[in-house]
This record gives sequence, C-alpha cells and structure tokens, in this order.
Amino acid sequence: MKKIQVYLTTYNRPHLVEKAIDSILNQSFNSYELIISDNSTNDYTKTIVEKKYFDKVRYIHRIPTDPDHFNTILKDVDSEYFMIFHDDDVMHSSMLDTLYRKIIARREVIAIGSNARVVKNGKLKRSLFCEHLKKDIEIENRNQMVQAYFKTGIVPLPSYLYRVEVAHKLRFNFSHGGKHCDAAFIIDLLNLGPVIFCACPLMDFYIHSGQDSFNNAFRDRIKLVNYITNTTSYNRRDKIFKEFRMRNLYAELKKELLSERTILSKKYCTIIKLIFEVSPFEYFPKMMLIRIYAYLFKKKTR
Repeated sequence: MKKIQVYLTTYNRPHLVEKAIDSILNQSFNSYELIISDNSTNDYTKTIVEKKYFDKVRYIHRIPTDPDHFNTILKDVDSEYFMIFHDDDVMHSSMLDTLYRKIIARREVIAIGSNARVVKNGKLKRSLFCEHLKKDIEIENRNQMVQAYFKTGIVPLPSYLYRVEVAHKLRFNFSHGGKHCDAAFIIDLLNLGPVIFCACPLMDFYIHSGQDSFNNAFRDRIKLVNYITNTTSYNRRDKIFKEFRMRNLYAELKKELLSERTILSKKYCTIIKLIFEVSPFEYFPKMMLIRIYAYLFKKKTR
C-alpha cells in the first residue's frame, strides 16, 4: 500500500484539471496514489482522464456536492496519510516529499500544511499566501489556531497532509461556517493533536473569479464566528473578531451597492448602521468611493 493518498477534487473545470494532475504526477516522492474525485455534472473531465492518464491515476465519479464530497472522500481513506487537493491549484515537485519528511519526524503532529505562492487572475503575486511565516511554526491548541486564522491567516486547505486519524474522527460540517466550514475543520484538527505550518511555499494557490470563495458569503462568515464562539472561550465581541466582522460587513455593502437592487433597501440600511456603530470613521471614505463608483457603473450600463 502507498504511504499517501492524494485526492484531487474537481468540479466542471476540465480546462484547469490537467495542470493540477501533471503537477501531482511530477512529485519527487514515489509512494503515493492519485485519486481523481470528480463530482462534475458532465463527462469532460472523465474523458480527459481516460484519454491521457488512464494508467496513472484512479478515477471516481461522485454525486454529492461540497461539503459532502469531502466527507465521502474521508470515508474512503485507507492510507497512512492523505491530502485533499484542488483542481485549480498546482503542487511544486518537492511538496509531498517535504511534508512527509516533516510529519514522520513528529509522531504527535496530526497534520502539516505549507505556505503557497499566490497566482491571482493569472499573475504571480510578489507576496506569499502567509507572508508573516518566516519559519515553520507549531499550533498546539484551538485558541492558537483561531488567533492564526483571524489575525494572520491559516495556510491553504489543499496544502495539508493529514494522518489517517483525521479521516476517522473529523467531518466537514456546513453548519459550522457554510462554505467556510473548511476553516472550522482546520480549527477542529487541534482536538486531535498539534498542527505544523511550513513556511516554505510548496504549491501555487490560484485565486480567480471562477471560484465560489471569490464571492463574499455574509451569512456563512457569521456562522463561522458563531461556531467558534460556541466551542471556545472567545466572545463574538472580542477584539480578535472586529476586523473580520468589519470586512464582512464592508464586502456585503459593496455587493449591495453594485447590485441591481434598490440602493435604500432595508438590508443596505442595516449594514450601514452596523458599520457606523462599529467604526464610524475608518470606513466612511471607502463607503463614499464605492457609492460613487456604483452610481457611475449603473449610469454607464443603462
């Protein structure tokens, strides 16, 4: 049996998946199996895999959507270690070897994730995903992971190498943060053991408009905060959540202003009120600029 199972999740992105597959097959580490876990609504990805990679990978067509897709994968894991990688990201050739060597050196560590280079709309950014990471760090408890997420950001979900115990004991739960339940999943890892963040970038993390995460999910972010405050000693009014909540309000306000809905809708007024209650001056200039832009944008498109 191979030491690592790499599950590549893909959904209706045949134009991207080949690059991800090639990067995984180009690993310097040898003891791994690549499983294409496809829950697409068409056969385009299946056709590509059967034509180009039929003897190199295992292909499985799934029906469930996220997060059930991820949970179906967790039920399938039977290797000592596993990864859940994404179809729009790219591994560096040393990724599996580096993560494997680090995790076997620390028996108590439950998972290890790496930093990443960021490619936004096709352009490689100068800064890394976690620019603050100058050396490998160890997160020992849930509070530290919450601090890492809300203050400095946690390393990308597809970069993690997990021990098989994670597949046996944890699940993605939509009620813990909606589409941000992956952050809750990473925080929950600390119930099983410490987690290491590797400072070295071992993958390219792509950001583009085709991603669901590209759009702000106001209620999902609230769900995430509520889950954390209900399962830790944190209070939702704690300073650690202030900037996060402001960004959430501001992003929702921007979405409202650029939509075709009536500018003075009840939801719009409620968000304005919340912003002024939390931070009356810091966000006012930005709000005015967005309001002007929204007016000009709508006038231009009429």
